[in-house]
Amino acid sequence: MSKKKKYVILSLLTITFVGSVYLKEASQYNNIQASNGENQSSVVSTAIQGRASDPKVVPLENIFSVPTGANSKTIDNKYVLITDNLRNQVGSIFSNENNKFDLTKDATSEMYIKINGTADGVTFVLHNDANRIKKYTGVNGAGLGVYAGSLDGSSLVGQIEKSFAIEFDTYHNGDRNDGDVSSNSSKGHVAYSFPDDKSTYTFSGNYVKKQVHLGLQYPNFRLGDNVWRKFTVDWKALNENGVGQLTYQLEGLDPVTVSIPRTTFSADSVYWGFTGSTGALTESALVGFASVPGLVNYKDSLKLYSSAGDLLGNESVEKGDSEITVHYSGEFISGKQNLLDPSITFTKNAKQTYIEGSMTVNGALVNPTVTSTAIKTSFANLSLENKKVDIIFKVKNNGLNSNDRPEIVSRIDASNFTQNDGNKVSYVIDNQPPKGIGKLTVVNQYDTEKYLVQRIITIF
Repeated sequence: MSKKKKYVILSLLTITFVGSVYLKEASQYNNIQASNGENQSSVVSTAIQGRASDPKVVPLENIFSVPTGANSKTIDNKYVLITDNLRNQVGSIFSNENNKFDLTKDATSEMYIKINGTADGVTFVLHNDANRIKKYTGVNGAGLGVYAGSLDGSSLVGQIEKSFAIEFDTYHNGDRNDGDVSSNSSKGHVAYSFPDDKSTYTFSGNYVKKQVHLGLQYPNFRLGDNVWRKFTVDWKALNENGVGQLTYQLEGLDPVTVSIPRTTFSADSVYWGFTGSTGALTESALVGFASVPGLVNYKDSLKLYSSAGDLLGNESVEKGDSEITVHYSGEFISGKQNLLDPSITFTKNAKQTYIEGSMTVNGALVNPTVTSTAIKTSFANLSLENKKVDIIFKVKNNGLNSNDRPEIVSRIDASNFTQNDGNKVSYVIDNQPPKGIGKLTVVNQYDTEKYLVQRIITIF
């Protein structure tokens, strides 16, 4: 009787421990409490009070225009000179029909204002006065191009009808309009009002003596100091009672929130923009729009793949010298403008090296601009006819340590679109060799059941 042959099989289950990685981000926020601003004063604040360089703003084409009759002009299709440094100017810029402000939807817009001079100021306006879009007229000086200047019988004269306005008033007209307002050492004031509401004014005979200033704010800087300041407007849609909420903030001042009923405008969508004026004293006033609701609707995604083709995520594990494929996809959905002059920047860990000759944009090989921490390329304008962009390239992990968490971030930037947060994908590095003890199992040559290998594992 012959002896049965024996096979020795080593069964080893690799036990890998990946340490928990905690990323701590330190960030501080200048939390400023909103006020409903009913005739409240606010001497503010420690927030940044402006910037010297011109801010990035979107082109005005097809979304804003200067009405006939306004003393305003566009500069490089980006900025609007509401009033030049000349006497008795009345200026404005308003949205086109396809760029009206939809009161039934939440919306946010960011703008910039720079005033250089003494008088009289500018206003931000929401209104439903179609006549002012066709041909602009307004009261100069203290009227800021938006307010009534007098009465004709029982009717207001000169105001923008069906309107809401936020004024950035650089001059104290103590004898008119500003009768109840402090001069604030000639620094100016910010307030809101309803120019087409007769209760906004008190009269001396037929002429405006003073007006009600709501949400009154006195800045500790001079409004006409020739500094760009950000101005943001956040609109919460009309509720079931036909009332919306608008929160606005000029850089350097607290935010103010005001409830605005639909009856102010008698419409669900309104024109929006700026007015301004000078009188015997003058100033130049520039405005620009950094973000416009619905200007560009764009969606995108970022995916990372291992060299084996596996999709990577925040808990995926890779070695410190592995190769990663980056796949970015973007699509233009709709907009008042096409996505213009777009570029994309991928930020990376300095130990992730771009593999030369690996980037394609829509299948065509390109040579991006590469630094130690960024990879940048541009692509063609996107529109409804040319909707999509597809970008693929590779990076090599280059000596990353165990428990490192390298991250790829994509951000789109265009002349009319900026992506602040972008897309982020990370993964975990583990360079540790396998740990654990395998157990020898003796299997008879013809024992088919046990030939599948019984695993006995010891885990540390």
